[in-house]
Amino acid sequence: MSPERFDHLLSLVKNDLEPKPSRFRKGISAEEKLLVTLRYLATGDSQQSQAFNFQLGISTISKIVKATCEALWNRLSEVYVKFPSTVEEWRQITTEFEEEWDFPHVIGALDGKFINCI
Repeated sequence: MSPERFDHLLSLVKNDLEPKPSRFRKGISAEEKLLVTLRYLATGDSQQSQAFNFQLGISTISKIVKATCEALWNRLSEVYVKFPSTVEEWRQITTEFEEEWDFPHVIGALDGKFINCI
């Protein structure tokens, strides 16, 4: 990931990830939280391995990954995962899916899995 893309992503979620002020210790910065999460998602390593790499506790890594993924979803889903809002938009999707993939009555696919929506 380029530094510019990382900075852009950070600018979107920074307010959600900033540590709460504490008199007892310095919190983990939003930059480090995003870095930990992106490395975890990109490498497929265990959280234990990430804890060792970043010198953080396993439960801390778990909380960071969960909070950062939630922040990313909240900020990016509106832009990149827009659900159709009208019946006509749903029909357009089924038409395009049938023309492209020759599957009638389908509105999409996820990772090659069939999801039956009744």
